[in-house]
Amino acid sequence: MENPLKEEKIWYLKNLDILSGLSEEELKFLDENSVGLNLRRDELVYSPEEEEEFLYFLKRGSVKLYRIEPNGKEITLAILGPGDVFGGISPYEKGNYREFAKALEDTFICLINRDVFFSRMSRNPTVMLRFSRFLGLLTYELELRLEEVVSKPVISRVSSLLIRLYKKFGDGKSSITVPLSHKDIAGMVGTTREATTLSLNELKRAGAISLGRKRIKITDLDKLREFADEVL
Repeated sequence: MENPLKEEKIWYLKNLDILSGLSEEELKFLDENSVGLNLRRDELVYSPEEEEEFLYFLKRGSVKLYRIEPNGKEITLAILGPGDVFGGISPYEKGNYREFAKALEDTFICLINRDVFFSRMSRNPTVMLRFSRFLGLLTYELELRLEEVVSKPVISRVSSLLIRLYKKFGDGKSSITVPLSHKDIAGMVGTTREATTLSLNELKRAGAISLGRKRIKITDLDKLREFADEVL
């Protein structure tokens, strides 16, 4: 009898956008060299200074990438969802992980040794180009967030972030499905938890959002966009 976890892993790898169009031989290679892993909420995937050994493909759930500054402040770099890739994602350089990766909820990932993966995929220029573009997109998103920090007030940055999260994690009913604390949001927009809470409450009073325990619902997207367009 087939292992259900193995079957799910094969289906996922075959349907992942960044790996779409792989030959049966390539899929067989990935299946034989990858592992499916279930993570519980708050379980750590990796931490800084560990060798950048694995490439992770996120099938189900969500993962937070974050750093902890010398002063103890936590900086959220990204919230990842199904279809995202993280870990040793650069085909061109290898070192140590620079951040923590932690499951925000029950999560399923596939992992493969990055050297094994890129050695095999170097024969597939389409996949290598997709990874190069993916790295470029990550760089662009980081630059965009840094630009917002210096040019927009906190409430505008929070609004922009909520719109991006809604586009990525929306459930079709205006809710952002990934569980986020005010601290997570603060870390992504470069401010304090207190300032984030004030901004969220103001957006709630304006009728743009409603708040639940680690859940946010967009009640007026147009109004939220108006807040997002504000500049300093």
